[in-house]
Amino acid sequence: MAASITVLVVFLLMAFGVAESPRSEAIVFDESLEATTLSAETTTRDFEDAIDALMKELSKRITPFAASLLSADNVTQDCSGAILQLLIGLRTKMPWALRMVDATGRPSAGLLFGTTGSYGDYDECLSVRHGSATGGFAGKYCTLFYSLPAEYVRKTTLSMQKQGYYQGRRAPDYFKPDVESYYKGLRLGLCVPSVCSVKDVERLIGLVLGGFGFKYNVTGCDYEDNPDRNWNPIRIAMM
Repeated sequence: MAASITVLVVFLLMAFGVAESPRSEAIVFDESLEATTLSAETTTRDFEDAIDALMKELSKRITPFAASLLSADNVTQDCSGAILQLLIGLRTKMPWALRMVDATGRPSAGLLFGTTGSYGDYDECLSVRHGSATGGFAGKYCTLFYSLPAEYVRKTTLSMQKQGYYQGRRAPDYFKPDVESYYKGLRLGLCVPSVCSVKDVERLIGLVLGGFGFKYNVTGCDYEDNPDRNWNPIRIAMM
């Protein structure tokens, strides 16, 4: 942003300089503009290097998950292969892979104040395409409900109450150790490869969250070529 403002200021100064100054001064402004442009390009390259370093670090951390995915008997081969393609696509910054992740919801701001849903982008997910029509896959939008580990919720609730929060009013349901609560969990929109079934998605979630004591449930998925798409409850809800 700062580089863009600098370029704009230099451009305006150059315009006034051409109108009111000799030709030699205009050349100085041209050189300044070129230097500013080079500086902006250098900054961009540095930022890209930082992103590349981050992606390499994430790739190292994801490697154990990829290994467990390959050895998971309860995830279909088509789905595990597509997920591996997605991980490789992210590592190489392929647009389709970036869009699939971009369409996935993230934990929302305001969780401690009662925000319970992050839907992602339904339309962007369904528009993702990778590979050919016969050998590739598209985006599939799935709805995930998950609950934080009970012991973590208990400790967090006590800590918040000791600090004076959630006193004299109803706390968010995910901070209430009440098994009879109507609350079904935090909602998250996921964008996954279309070759993955609901069961595949649940098993993949289990590989990531199951060991930490999360409770989770994938209630359904929708995709562009879904024969029941017009009556799919997810599509109706998103509309």
